[in-house]
Amino acid sequence: MTAYYSRSPIVEARIGIKVQCSPEVEVAHLLKMATEIESEYEIREQLVNLQNSITVEGTSNTVLSSSFSNNPVGYDLVSIDKQNAIQVRLDGFTFSHFIPYPGWDRFKEVGLSGVEKSWKACGV
Repeated sequence: MTAYYSRSPIVEARIGIKVQCSPEVEVAHLLKMATEIESEYEIREQLVNLQNSITVEGTSNTVLSSSFSNNPVGYDLVSIDKQNAIQVRLDGFTFSHFIPYPGWDRFKEVGLSGVEKSWKACGV
């Protein structure tokens, strides 16, 4: 049985790893990985990278051009019991466990399993 601290100083434990996926890897590969674990992580939201660019003329502050892009970069997955969250992105992976914190052994076991699955999805 796991013992929990009644007033744990840890609100969220997190493992984050940056990766460089193969150029062939697309967000669809990450969606496939997310779908494979949806029995555990049924809450899924797409992560996007929003970029906005505005070019303004010096002294008159006239807008010469503007552009906006909205590019999907991965998924945020939350476990059914809302105790764990996984972010799988084209540039990395993050595993989080929220209070009550079960200790390092369980955190490491679940987190490293997620890391392994995301590496496979990214072709690392």
